[in-house]
Amino acid sequence: MKEIVVEKTMAISEILDDLQLSSVPVLIAVNGTIVDPDEKKTDKVKQGDKVLVISI
Repeated sequence: MKEIVVEKTMAISEILDDLQLSSVPVLIAVNGTIVDPDEKKTDKVKQGDKVLVISI
């Protein structure tokens, strides 16, 4: 489990790429709301958002 505070606006897929988790099954929570990274990978998170990445 890794929590990140977003420093700049970026897509969820970019975060997973930066963490080298793009091919690993994960759950994502953005500001406490769980999102499906496969369905929301192009959604943007903004500076200050808290992203929790959980490997499954």
